[in-house]
Amino acid sequence: MIEYIFKLIITFTLIVISCNSFAQKIKKEKREIQEIKLIFKDFTNNNNILQINKELDGTLILPTHFKNYKNYFKEFDKNGGALLNFTPSKIHKLIKSDCVYLNYVTLNDSNLLFIEKSWFPNNKVKTLTDSARKLYKHYSQDFMKPIFFRNYKRCFIAFYYSDNLYSYFLKKKNKHWVYDRVYKIVAVD
Repeated sequence: MIEYIFKLIITFTLIVISCNSFAQKIKKEKREIQEIKLIFKDFTNNNNILQINKELDGTLILPTHFKNYKNYFKEFDKNGGALLNFTPSKIHKLIKSDCVYLNYVTLNDSNLLFIEKSWFPNNKVKTLTDSARKLYKHYSQDFMKPIFFRNYKRCFIAFYYSDNLYSYFLKKKNKHWVYDRVYKIVAVD
């Protein structure tokens, strides 16, 4: 009987821990989506270095999903080696803990994050499927999922556009995302 009660307590404890972990994951995902929406808003309204494709009538042209960094690495492997190996840098304002986190996230990212039209209630949105994107390869962007760090004060974002891979750091300034600096731009065959 004592053994049964002990197993029951352990099971209940594991369920509570699992629920708590799941709730934290959902909260983190909601925060990431809020920040992603803000990035799109900030870079659509301003003529900044990170351009979001827009038609003449103001319709946003977006991919159906963010690509993962495993695909990003494959592109670089085809062209002579991996691009990303973050190291501490005064130029990019990266400290060791930033680099450890960024390297871990980019190496272990395998999920696609699907872009929802409901994220942009004030814009007309057109999403391009992967097959449509292949037709418009030189006119469309494939975004990698933004990586937020330093408590959502900095962001690393990369995208593929017209045979080039671009990667940038963004920073949060006055509750808006602004361009910080280029990380790397590499031509892809």
